[in-house]
Amino acid sequence: MRTISFIRHAKSDQSVNLPDFERPLNQRGLNDAPIMGEIIKNEYSQPDLILSSPANRAKTTTELIAKAIDYPETEIVFVEDLYFADTETFFEIIHQIDDNFKQVFIVSHNPGTTYIINRISNTRLDHMPTCGIAEIAFDINHWNEIQDKSGVLKRFNTPKMHK
Repeated sequence: MRTISFIRHAKSDQSVNLPDFERPLNQRGLNDAPIMGEIIKNEYSQPDLILSSPANRAKTTTELIAKAIDYPETEIVFVEDLYFADTETFFEIIHQIDDNFKQVFIVSHNPGTTYIINRISNTRLDHMPTCGIAEIAFDINHWNEIQDKSGVLKRFNTPKMHK
């Protein structure tokens, strides 16, 4: 059994005049990420591995969640290809995960996060909200066995569900 929790970065500040990659979180995002970190700490299994887009808003979200769940910041793996990854890129990244890891978190962006969740699970999301978490379980022994519709959505959380 293997599990991936897909997390979309928290709400970013679109009012700043910065390149997309450098956009920071806005105040709502800075508030939501630690809240979702507490939800993860109380309701989810501790991840063996966290993969994150290196874009500022995803990186900050990941670091805030890691702090809340006592995951060592130095063990976060930033993957360039997660910045606006399409489904094929997600598959490539997932298939390369070391089989020693059983519980993985992937922090990334839309629309790719919504697309990969819909492609590999038994669910249909119209839109993954900011700082939303979709935990998908797979009855497999190796990460490279993940394919279309091979996962089951175990739980779904958003900041709005906890306000």
